[in-house]
Amino acid sequence: MTPLFLLLLVASIAALAVACGGDDPAPAPEPTATEAPEPTATPTTEPTPVATEAPEPTATPTPEPTPAATEAPEPTPTPTPEPTPEPAPLTDDDLTRAFVAGAIEYYQQNGRDATVEFYRSEAGLVDGRALTIVDTADHILLVHHALPALQGQYVGPDSAFPGFAELIGIATEEGSWATARGVNPDTKQEEPRRILAVLHDGLVFAASHSALVQDVAESVKEYVSRAVAKYDADGLDATITHYNSRDSLEGQFYLFLIGEDDIYLAHPIFPHLIGTDIKDVVGSDGQKLGKEIAQATGEGVWVEYLWPHPDSRKEQQKVTWAIRHDGLIFASGYYAGEPETGPPAWRGADPREYTIQYVHAAIERYERDGLQSMLNYYNSVASF
Repeated sequence: MTPLFLLLLVASIAALAVACGGDDPAPAPEPTATEAPEPTATPTTEPTPVATEAPEPTATPTPEPTPAATEAPEPTPTPTPEPTPEPAPLTDDDLTRAFVAGAIEYYQQNGRDATVEFYRSEAGLVDGRALTIVDTADHILLVHHALPALQGQYVGPDSAFPGFAELIGIATEEGSWATARGVNPDTKQEEPRRILAVLHDGLVFAASHSALVQDVAESVKEYVSRAVAKYDADGLDATITHYNSRDSLEGQFYLFLIGEDDIYLAHPIFPHLIGTDIKDVVGSDGQKLGKEIAQATGEGVWVEYLWPHPDSRKEQQKVTWAIRHDGLIFASGYYAGEPETGPPAWRGADPREYTIQYVHAAIERYERDGLQSMLNYYNSVASF
């Protein structure tokens, strides 16, 4: 209680006593005012603090640096897509291969008889391409549009048509190419033709297309290059044996091989030339073609001259590629001109009269070109 409260309480009691004093005769003594003792302040007990574990210090995260404002990147232009290139146009080789593949597919679906009948007809001709089919078992020509009279005939070894035996010889399952003179089925004219021969199920399926002179020339070079490669790989003896056989022929292409001393080592068409000097060979027109071929270098030379075709035996303009390698001359060529037309001069002639004319022609050559030139000519195949 506060002192002010106590003081007011004492004053109130004294006033009450005065008010009641009339009933008591003895006067009440004056109350002595006593100071109320100062109240003693009771000390407030401080609460005992409860010990609590200090919290684990929390690592204050390092604020990420505020990235500096950068300029917006320049917009990247969207590249314009490259136009799809047009497919390369098909070559004549591509078209011929597709034609032969189509014929084989027709055969697989329809059988042999239907295939023979179809490709013997005009319907079997496509873009100047005609199919040839030869049975390899019995060497029978089943289809040949250019010469239909030969269909069903034997065309194997020792026949009058060695070209078909050569076709059988070069055919493979993957297909093999050769270049030869042939008949264009559209124009009916003879021309250089590039031939594909594919062996399938015992049959040779073959077709050809017109060959440009440039293409034929490159084919001749390739043929000669393969002969050089065979020599490098297998040696001289194996090369001579191979190129003296008709197995080495590819259409009109055949190789003649000349030794370091300019002596013939191989010639599959005119083997009687083997052992003779090529420099002695003179054309029917007096051209010293043998000496020109003997000038062949490592870079190769082209020589043009008249020469009998291996099939017709008639003279045609021949273009020969000759290259000297390891001292040897490797040479082959193609026939560019048209063959001589008409039958040979001796056919149907009186033997006595023809013989007289033949001897007089020899005398004229002797008087015109001299003895050695005449001997060279009549010792060569050109005089046949």
